[in-house]
Amino acid sequence: MIRIDSSAGRLLVLASIFLAPEMYGAADLDARSGSRDDVQAAIDAAKDGDTVRIPAGTFVWTKAIRIGTDKDVGGKWTIVGQKHLTIQGAGIDRTIIVDEVPRHPNGIDDALFVIHTLEGKPFRLTGMTLRGGATETGWAGAVQIRGTSKRVRVDRLKFDHVQARGLHIDGEIYGVVDHCEFVIGAWLQAIWVGHSAWGGRTYGDGSWASPLALGTEKAIFIEDNIFRAEGAGSATATVDSWMGGRWVFRHNRVVNMTIGNHGTESSGRWRGCFSMEIYRNVFERPDPKHWATVGGSRSGTAVIFENTVTGPYDGFFPLDNYREWHAFPPWGACDGTGPYDLNDGVVYDEGTHAGADGAPVLTAAGKRWTPNQWVGHAIHNTRRGDSVRIVSNTADTISVVADSYPRKEGPFAWKAGDPFKIMKAKACLDGIGRGTGLLLSGDDEPAPRKWLEQAIEPLYAWKNTRNGAEAKLTSRSLLAQEEKEFFNGTLRPGYTPYPYPHPLQKE
Repeated sequence: MIRIDSSAGRLLVLASIFLAPEMYGAADLDARSGSRDDVQAAIDAAKDGDTVRIPAGTFVWTKAIRIGTDKDVGGKWTIVGQKHLTIQGAGIDRTIIVDEVPRHPNGIDDALFVIHTLEGKPFRLTGMTLRGGATETGWAGAVQIRGTSKRVRVDRLKFDHVQARGLHIDGEIYGVVDHCEFVIGAWLQAIWVGHSAWGGRTYGDGSWASPLALGTEKAIFIEDNIFRAEGAGSATATVDSWMGGRWVFRHNRVVNMTIGNHGTESSGRWRGCFSMEIYRNVFERPDPKHWATVGGSRSGTAVIFENTVTGPYDGFFPLDNYREWHAFPPWGACDGTGPYDLNDGVVYDEGTHAGADGAPVLTAAGKRWTPNQWVGHAIHNTRRGDSVRIVSNTADTISVVADSYPRKEGPFAWKAGDPFKIMKAKACLDGIGRGTGLLLSGDDEPAPRKWLEQAIEPLYAWKNTRNGAEAKLTSRSLLAQEEKEFFNGTLRPGYTPYPYPHPLQKE
C-alpha cells in the first residue's frame, strides 16, 4: 500500500517508485486525506492503471478536481494529461464530498470533478456520496466527463441534492453509469448526455452524419440506478440530451422524475439528441406535483419497450417538433420555408385578418374551410414575419398553439388587415423519426443550407404498461405520424438489445 503525504520528501520517494511503472504494475494510492488538495496530489502522482483511494469522512471542496485538459495544439484542440485511472471512495455515505465549488457564469469548467478522457485510457469513478452545499451551482454538473474514452464507468455514487446536474457527459464517449442513486431537487437534471465531438466534429454534427448504432456499445449506458425527485415543482429529469446524444436507459427505478431530450431548436446551434433506447425500467409517480408524463422526445429515433409505469401520470411519451411552432436561431421555423427542412413549396391559402387588433385567433371573412382541415399546418403572419402551428380551425377562424418562447414582437397575435398564408413542411431537420443525413458544418450559419436528406428512422414502442394498461406513444405533431414516424405495439425490425449487464460492470 502506498500512502501519499504532502511533504516533499515522501513525494520524491513516490516519484522515484514511478520512474519505472512497468516494473511495479498498477498501484493503489491512498490520498493523505479527503481534502481536495490531497486528492488532487494523489491523482497528479498516479500513473496509468492506478487506483486513487479517498478515505472515509466528510470533506468540503471549494475547488474542482481536474484530470487532463483540452488545449490548442498546433491549431487543433487536443486532450492532454489524461490517465487511465480509478478514483475510489470508501463507499456511499462513507466518503462524502460537499460541493461548495463556485461556478462562473458559463459553468463549463466548474464542478467537483472535471475529467478529460482519451481513447485507450479507461476511467472509473466509484464509491462515494456527492452532496450539495450552500453554493448555487447551476446547470453544468457536479461531475463533468468529456473526451473520447470508450471505457468510462461511473458507479456506486450517490448524488445527494447537488445544486447542479449530477453528471454531465460529452464528447465521443462510450461507457456505463450503474448502481448510482440520484436524489435531485426540482428543476434540475440527474444526467445530461451529449456527443458533440462524435467523429471529430462539433455541435453533434458528426453524430447526425454517422450510422445509427442501436443495440451496440456505441452509447452511454445508464442501468441499475435509482432516481428520485424531492421538493416542490416539476421538470426534474433523469436524463436530458442534445448535441447528437446516443444513450441507453435500462433496468432503472425512477420516482417522480421524467426522461427525454431536446431537439435542434432551443439550444441554438447545438443539434438535437440522435438516439435513445429506453427499456425494462420502473417509473413511479406517487407525488402528483411532479412531472405529469413519463417522458417525451423532440428529436431523432428511439426504441421504448417493457417499461412499467404506475401512478397518476397524465400521459406516457408524447412526441413533438418544437420548430413547427417557433423559429429558433439559426434554424428558423419548420413552417414550409425553413432552409434546412424538407418543404412541399405549396401555399395552401392566404388572405387577411378581419378581426380585432391583438386577437390570438385569426378571423378570415368569406372563407368556407372544413373544420380542422388546417390542423398541423403553419400559418404565417407576413407583416410580423413569423409563423406558428395551427391547432384547430372553423369555417373562417384559425387557432394556434400557445407559444411560451419570446418573440420579437411579443406573443403571436393579429392586427386588423394583417396578411396571412398557410404552408407546411414535409419533414423537420433532426425531427421525430429522422436519422443519418448529410454532414453539416460551420458556426453561426451552418452549411449546406438545404434539406440534409435525413433517413426515416421511426420510433418503436412495445409492451409498455401504465397502471396495467398498454402505454402508447402519442404525437402533437402532424409531421410525426403513427405508422410512419413512430409505431406502437411493434418490435423494431432487426433490433437486439446490447448484452446486460454492460461488460464494464464485470471488470
